[in-house]
Amino acid sequence: MKPTRVLGPLAAATVIAVGVFALQRTYTTPRGAYGTNTSHQLSWYDATYFCCTSFTGLTKGAKVVVVSRVTKALPSYVVPNDPPVVVTAPPPHLTGPKATMIASAPTPLPNATPAVHVDDGTVMTDFTIEVLAVLRGTGIQPGQQLTVAQTGGTDGQGNQVLMQGDPLLRVGDQEILFLQQSPVNGKYYTLGGPQGRFAVSAAGTVQPKDPEEFAYTAAYSGKTVQDLTAAIQAIN
Repeated sequence: MKPTRVLGPLAAATVIAVGVFALQRTYTTPRGAYGTNTSHQLSWYDATYFCCTSFTGLTKGAKVVVVSRVTKALPSYVVPNDPPVVVTAPPPHLTGPKATMIASAPTPLPNATPAVHVDDGTVMTDFTIEVLAVLRGTGIQPGQQLTVAQTGGTDGQGNQVLMQGDPLLRVGDQEILFLQQSPVNGKYYTLGGPQGRFAVSAAGTVQPKDPEEFAYTAAYSGKTVQDLTAAIQAIN
């Protein structure tokens, strides 16, 4: 019997265009800076994104593209995975001496091995962003506030969990976000994870979040907000 774990509907909607989604590795580091002898764990979710292969595809796939400022980080929460699906093969139909031997075998004792903990959900964090400008899409206005859900945050044990290559939004930062909307709860999320995120510097230049992984976004490193805006608006 092999259980198959599936992400819950909210998490699945939020991490759309993710091919592989699993807890990859965990680090334990001392928490001496906090004046205690306890330790905390830093874990990474690993993901393979397949949503987009070009800037055109990214732009067309987004519901709205906005220049935003992150104004608030809400407490993290866990979205439960769907219940395991257990497939049990029917017992073979046997006759003769072999069937008699199986029928007379003693009932096996319960397994005394302690159960192995299986992660039962996905850590998520919601952020409030203020829309500074709308570069593409309708239904959103400058000054409006949106809720953006992101994979990662702090779990119930105080451990930090992050998405590989897609750091959490930070309050005060400005980013150009390519957003889609979850049909489950109406929250927004960045299309293709880090592919849909371009940090805006104080000098007005942009930097993609994971340029080493996605060459088509790396082409815009160091470009101005005006350059990126023109590229977005040139796509029909």
